[in-house]
Amino acid sequence: MPDVGYRSVEITVLNSTKADLSITGATTSGANVSWISEEQPKEKEQLGSSQSAVWGVMTDDVDGSAIGTVVLTGLGEDPVSIHMQNLSNGQSQATVQANDKVQGLVAPIPTGEQNHSAFQVTLMAITSVPKLGKR
Repeated sequence: MPDVGYRSVEITVLNSTKADLSITGATTSGANVSWISEEQPKEKEQLGSSQSAVWGVMTDDVDGSAIGTVVLTGLGEDPVSIHMQNLSNGQSQATVQANDKVQGLVAPIPTGEQNHSAFQVTLMAITSVPKLGKR
């Protein structure tokens, strides 16, 4: 298992769309925050259709928060952003900023540790509902 520092958050992202998504941005914020070894998303890499990846951020700062954001493009007009955080107060979450073609479903993965959290993020295509015509 890689070093996850004093506090960390990891996301397992599954691309359930029929499109390959490209990483166009990956940022961290917080005190002494870095990507977990071998869990850093790299710009221009792709997350292919039906593929998954694990991305995570960590901090060794006892009073710090681990926060990271990954931006993906390839389906829809706007980028899709995935935000993950494990705050110094123990509050942890992952969220997806959807676009017109992609939505996200987030579910926690139990870790048994307040300082280390994990989430499953499933990216799905938004299917349009056909409009019913007048009879």
